[in-house]
Amino acid sequence: MAEYFQALMSLLRKMAVQKICDNFLALMGEQISSTELSIEAGKHGKAFSKTCTEVEDMRLCTFLRYFTALKHLKPSKNISYADVLDPEVEMLIRLSAETDESIPLKEEFLIGLEAYVAILHRKNQITKEEWQAFQILRQHGGINV
Repeated sequence: MAEYFQALMSLLRKMAVQKICDNFLALMGEQISSTELSIEAGKHGKAFSKTCTEVEDMRLCTFLRYFTALKHLKPSKNISYADVLDPEVEMLIRLSAETDESIPLKEEFLIGLEAYVAILHRKNQITKEEWQAFQILRQHGGINV
């Protein structure tokens, strides 16, 4: 079952990107469009939307440009990195970098992951191997592939 480990790590990275995008969107609210954020960040108008739709792994400088643009567009709101990189994102990032193939996960965390797998599946951004790896994860109650 070790062949599914890399697929699972890839899936966890995609979940982290999706969660980061969701956190940005929540902070933007209805006042700021994806186009406005992209342009303020010095990107083309559809850049942020494309990143989120295609679950593209942002480069650090791109993340910082979006974050800085958001702070500039919402100066009255005290936005911090913790608003975007919340504990769930931190856990996903930590797990996606794991090399130990045996990590027990709490059931509540697995339930939260299911929502992101469903989102990625609807976007056709999940491979067959990643889907199978997640099913194994659910069956075993943790990463032990």
